[in-house]
Amino acid sequence: MESKNINKNKIVKKLRRLQRKISNKYEINKNGKEYVKTSNIIKLENKIYFIEDIEL
Repeated sequence: MESKNINKNKIVKKLRRLQRKISNKYEINKNGKEYVKTSNIIKLENKIYFIEDIEL
């Protein structure tokens, strides 16, 4: 029995894109060794939590 590749799933692709986006925002807002959490980063993290709860 063969199963579909989970990495080609739309939901997984969306999660990876959001995680990459958040990672880049943390790098941009970095002050020395500290990372600054902005309101936009919090919104994106909430989107990830929502997608993970609903779909996976």
